[in-house]
Amino acid sequence: MIASATSVPLWEKSYINGDVGGLLKAMLEPAHGFGKFLVILLSLSVVGNMAMTFYSISLNLQLFIPFFLKVPRYVFSTVGTILYVFLLVLLIPSIHWLIV
Repeated sequence: MIASATSVPLWEKSYINGDVGGLLKAMLEPAHGFGKFLVILLSLSVVGNMAMTFYSISLNLQLFIPFFLKVPRYVFSTVGTILYVFLLVLLIPSIHWLIV
């Protein structure tokens, strides 16, 4: 995907201004509303993948610290995902220079 970004000027500009997300949005732009829907769906899928990671971390947390066996695993996963999304929304403006 990134290798083909230089072949289309709009894609190259979108990649420079918005990194991979901007490139993906520019590539899906001809699909109009459906392309925007796909970009949102792909963005939300990252959060879904992180939720599974938090579930795995909560299992390890319960194995290493037996006190946490009293708390169901889905609680750790839910709290971790909420915390992840909350911090992401707060920190993205201040770390945008690091990402790009």
